[in-house]
Amino acid sequence: MNIQQKKISIQEILNKTQPDTDYETVSQQIIQSFIIEVNKIYPCKEYMFFYYDQDFLKYILLSYSPDLNLSIQNLTRNLFEEGIINLIAETRKPKSIKNIYTNNPSYFFIIPFYYFSSNLGVLVFFLNKEPENYLSNQLFEHLISQYTQYIYYSLANYKIQKKKDNLQLIINSNKRINYNLDIESNLKFILKLSMEKISADYGAIIIMNSEGKLFFKILSEKFYDKIIKNKWKPSKDIFSFVIENKLSLLINDLNKDIRFKDTFNVIKPDFGSVIVNPFFSKYFNGCFALFRNTNHKIFDYNDYDIIQTIISNLSRTLENVYLYRKINDTYLQTTLSMASAIEAKDPYTKGHSQRVMRFSLLIGKKLHLSINDLKIIRLAAILHDIGKIGIPEKIILKKGPLNPEEQKIMKKHPIIGYSIVKDIDYLKKGLPFILYHHEKADGSGYPYGISGDKIPLFAKIASVADSFDAMVSDRPYRKGLAFSDALKELRKNTGTMFDPKIVDAFVKALS
Repeated sequence: MNIQQKKISIQEILNKTQPDTDYETVSQQIIQSFIIEVNKIYPCKEYMFFYYDQDFLKYILLSYSPDLNLSIQNLTRNLFEEGIINLIAETRKPKSIKNIYTNNPSYFFIIPFYYFSSNLGVLVFFLNKEPENYLSNQLFEHLISQYTQYIYYSLANYKIQKKKDNLQLIINSNKRINYNLDIESNLKFILKLSMEKISADYGAIIIMNSEGKLFFKILSEKFYDKIIKNKWKPSKDIFSFVIENKLSLLINDLNKDIRFKDTFNVIKPDFGSVIVNPFFSKYFNGCFALFRNTNHKIFDYNDYDIIQTIISNLSRTLENVYLYRKINDTYLQTTLSMASAIEAKDPYTKGHSQRVMRFSLLIGKKLHLSINDLKIIRLAAILHDIGKIGIPEKIILKKGPLNPEEQKIMKKHPIIGYSIVKDIDYLKKGLPFILYHHEKADGSGYPYGISGDKIPLFAKIASVADSFDAMVSDRPYRKGLAFSDALKELRKNTGTMFDPKIVDAFVKALS
């Protein structure tokens, strides 16, 4: 196949690409196609292509030969660390250099790719003998020139795709943060997500406590066996360095990095590549640490970029979770205070609201209601009798049964309760629980005598929970029933006073 035919073949690959195309794969296909053509001139089996990331000003491994030996990867790393790759890239000309890192005679063949003034990356071949006369080979020059355009196109789209993917990753991870769970549960989710995204073998979250000591807050399951100290003072370990200096690190081989010699006083020296990223908020300081085993491929800057993306917005999100839960705790405390005002007026019903709340939650969970619904039930149940504040004490505190006139006044407490809380935003969804908790399935309840499906679900739950607690609670004029007898009463009145599904759920929850 000549150059013109190859041009048509590659163009077919590019023409088939759609808006949702995986441009990393396209880039790899183009590199592999280039390798096939080069092999016709200079036989080589092992190669690595590093694209140049303008954001990080780093070379990042994008494509490599399927049978690439890990030792070759380590040898190539020396070329970067000693600045040899950068020097050759600046010349913009292919060059072969002898491999001085082993005794076996071999060569690196390095091809820089530039599109006008834009550094696209470098292709590194590992050869058993030095290539000859490659600069004078016209076909080879044409190959580089032609493929440079294709590589530029595919890499430009790959970088755009990568930014879109990272943005989507931020959106998706934030969506999956659960504001109804505590911060620790959310951190566990983020650690698990981070490990999955970059195929880490181990993960840990380290926090600095109020005493200035570091400790492992959250660990992946296999990491437990790697710990030497669970709590320690800041020292020359990698975790202390990252937290104190607010710097993220990507290290190829942690065992060989003498800067962090104290790390192995904290964990065992069983790790190769590591990414450690700090995160800070008003409430805690710490870092994420992700590890790979020594015999696994090292983390690259793409992995590093993914972790930066996930954690970049984490501190702010967790602060929002903290504030959200604090607001909810404030709501609960306010609600409990209001309930205490009821009990202060009616000492005989002390603890009644909390018991109704517990019974209602048992029913709600058995019905598989959402977390938000359970939160609403929790608050509404505590305040379901708030209207009794507006009932005269002589009726509230009467030691015997109420006469018809007193009953008429007492039956106003659901409406009074509704009027008290109807303008409180966080209680609005729970208003049916408060207003209709004395309505009955057959329409014999109060204050409106509604029946059947006209009674809201929350009110049906409230009716069963409230009636059951009334049955089992002692009163000055009678002793409460045993649980078993009260359940019999519920079953007996199923379909008339109580909704069958609610009674069934409650009985199952208590059994």
